[in-house]
Amino acid sequence: KHEFPMFAEVKDKHKVKYQNRTDRHMLYDVLENSAAIVSKPGAGTLIDSFSSGTPVIILDAFGDHERKNGELWAGMGFGMYYHEWKDKGFDKEVLAKMSSNILMCGQKTRDYAETYIREKFKQSNS
Repeated sequence: KHEFPMFAEVKDKHKVKYQNRTDRHMLYDVLENSAAIVSKPGAGTLIDSFSSGTPVIILDAFGDHERKNGELWAGMGFGMYYHEWKDKGFDKEVLAKMSSNILMCGQKTRDYAETYIREKFKQSNS
């Protein structure tokens, strides 16, 4: 019933092919195969970063809330500021380490829906 916004690759301004998937936006496929996301640290960026295991190269924040997001992401080892990455010579190993940090944290994250169902099921069988 509802679809994600259409996605297109523009190779020739007269031949634009729009595509769509029903399970997720196709930009996520690009993100999932990227070494990093270069972006301001908005909430959507952080969600995409965490769900795909892709670190964020943090650009200037828009407002105090994004500044705090950037500080959190850098502090967790999930991203770093652009100028810091530049100072490291745009090292790809740094990106791999941050990606590993995200993936390791995701494995430790508690699945609240699963926990809730398990607890409710246990109570109903008691």
